[in-house]
Amino acid sequence: MDNSLKIAVSNTWKFVVTILGKVTFVVTPANTWKFVLTQAEITPPVLVSAILTDNFTLALTFDKALNEASVPDFVDFVYAQSVTGVDVTGAVVTLTFTSEILYSDTDQIAYVPGSNPLQDLAGNEVIAFSSNVDNSIFPNGSCSDLLLSAATADGFRADWINGSTDETGIVIEYSEDQVTWIPETLAAGTEFKIFTGLDSSQIYYVKVRAIKDTFYSGYTATESITTEGGYPAILEDGNTVGWYLSDDLTTITKDGSDFVSRWNDKLGSGHDLIQATGTNQPKWVDVDGILFDGVDNYLRAVNFTWNQPCEIFIVMKQLTWTLNDIFFDGGALDRGEIYQFNIANKISEYCGGTVKTFVWTLNNYGVLRILFNGAGGHMQIGTGPLQTFTGASNMAGFILGARFNASAFANIQVKEIILRKIADISGDETAIYNYLATKYGI
Repeated sequence: MDNSLKIAVSNTWKFVVTILGKVTFVVTPANTWKFVLTQAEITPPVLVSAILTDNFTLALTFDKALNEASVPDFVDFVYAQSVTGVDVTGAVVTLTFTSEILYSDTDQIAYVPGSNPLQDLAGNEVIAFSSNVDNSIFPNGSCSDLLLSAATADGFRADWINGSTDETGIVIEYSEDQVTWIPETLAAGTEFKIFTGLDSSQIYYVKVRAIKDTFYSGYTATESITTEGGYPAILEDGNTVGWYLSDDLTTITKDGSDFVSRWNDKLGSGHDLIQATGTNQPKWVDVDGILFDGVDNYLRAVNFTWNQPCEIFIVMKQLTWTLNDIFFDGGALDRGEIYQFNIANKISEYCGGTVKTFVWTLNNYGVLRILFNGAGGHMQIGTGPLQTFTGASNMAGFILGARFNASAFANIQVKEIILRKIADISGDETAIYNYLATKYGI
């Protein structure tokens, strides 16, 4: 005789106590049987919070303990950086990353169950989710609108807007090469910094970000400025064969009407630019340089030894354009010249080889830099396109405002000229250019 009592229930219920056994007494109506039934645990775990605890760790906390033996694959989680570690302990899933989580990264974490899903102790699986991440370890805003100004011989001013309200400080960094950065932490809320004690005529790069404890916001855009009040020491390295400054009246001889008969080399080489004939003399026009009328004005140095490489930096503008008028030439015809060529506002170079053309708008000061150096010649206006050319002629001298034979006079205005007998390395060439561009606000 089978005396077991069998009760069919749905799969959403379970017995707390199962009564099963052999009945050894007669069941009468007076006997009472008691069965206690409870509902099974069927609710899946729910994510309560997703919090960045540092730049490499994200903690996901659920509303109940999880099965620590059921650890999902890395790829089941999608975040700003690839997950490289998953740990399940109690109700917390800890995700770790090899790459640093940044302020600018997304604040969303997504989970898509794979073959080994997150589940609670009863086997209920965590359903797919996408959730915001609490990234309050970072400042709640960043800095913007970085502006560098007021350059001096040894510094400059930096201003920015601080968009954070909970930062513990502001970090400003500067560099000469964008490789090695020097940081300084300022007080929270700071929105300017005045730099002093820096090198003259040096380009500096600057960027700013907010910091909260040890965690940073994103950077501002990197800006640059060149200090004033001096000139690159490289100009006195023995390779400068001529340096002419229109704002240094100790180097200029002029009459009462400001017509210039002599423009001396600042370094005293003796390669002075001279014009003894009054009608051929250009005019000094105060802060705006020396004006060549395009009719018969020119200055010439006595020929000297100046073989390739021949490098020239000149701050000038062309006032009018006439085909084949020449800005400057060497110590013989067509030794190394810049001239107006092809069509209006275009200029070209020539030193016995190939010719390249450049567009240069009238009445706009610019820094023209040119290297005559065989097959390695190049020319550039400001920071515009650099073009290469060939040509083997040696300068052997310098005439300004005309061709060597006192013809093809150019209507130009000149503020400063630097003549070098070397092909400067990129950093030195840039330093000279920055000195000129900063000095004249070009």
